[in-house]
Amino acid sequence: MTSMLKFHSYENALVVCDNEDHISVWDYEKGNRRASFTNGNPDGSRMTTSLWINESSSSLFFVGCDDGSARIWKGMVQDNGEIAKQPPSLASSFFAAPDYIIATAWDEDNPMTHTAYRGMGPDIIVAGHSDGTLKIFDIRMKRPAVSGERTRGGRRNPMVSTFSEHGSWIVDTSFTSYGGKYEVVSGSVAGDIRAWDLRSPHSLRAIEAQRSPMTALSVHKKIPIAATGSHAQFIKILTLEGEALQVARFHEELPGHRIGPVSCLEFHKQKLVLAAGSTNSYVSIYQPRQPLIR
Repeated sequence: MTSMLKFHSYENALVVCDNEDHISVWDYEKGNRRASFTNGNPDGSRMTTSLWINESSSSLFFVGCDDGSARIWKGMVQDNGEIAKQPPSLASSFFAAPDYIIATAWDEDNPMTHTAYRGMGPDIIVAGHSDGTLKIFDIRMKRPAVSGERTRGGRRNPMVSTFSEHGSWIVDTSFTSYGGKYEVVSGSVAGDIRAWDLRSPHSLRAIEAQRSPMTALSVHKKIPIAATGSHAQFIKILTLEGEALQVARFHEELPGHRIGPVSCLEFHKQKLVLAAGSTNSYVSIYQPRQPLIR
């Protein structure tokens, strides 16, 4: 099953991760797989997060696993921008220290399902949980407390607010800044998407994106659109105001063939390109058709 997709911001590289330890690197423009390798995490563990690092020069790829291990790979993209044909080499590996794992240190009630670290500075973290709550953390609050402050373990409690309007498992959270408005967008398994201003206790708007369970959500970083996916085998593209733009149910290159149950979605950071992964291990690439030149 495809569990994570990560576009390189500047080259035609797409990294595809499964739900265990297999990683492949593709040239998504040509549809060619350039390399594949195993991450090396133990049996029974799985990869849970990944991201490109230092994309504008010597690109590295970070992979974190649910056993606390982290690995950084080098050589997927060469310095000249070419995607390497050989498997990358391990640049670094380590285990995250428990004192610095937010889920362990700051939350003891419900499993954390998704976190967003971007947006209004590197100090604000939005964490989504299995019961549908969103918890906002300010890591600057972890410094020692002064007399009379609410504390946890002698330090300031870093959780600054909680949103509780979702009623089910949080699928994804992301920061947006369209039109100079800073918002957090979240989606849950129930099929609803909500936009939040961190200064307000209530959501700014709620969108019923789909009636079937939502299994994947991606919000574009530069354009106010989102994509949702379902195990009911469809992908829906919509604006952040709730206007439906398109629904994809079939493979265009394979007439009559339905797409598989959607397991993950990822928009390209710079382009209007969407990657979709499914439980049958297929990956599809979607982009707008070129307008006719008259």
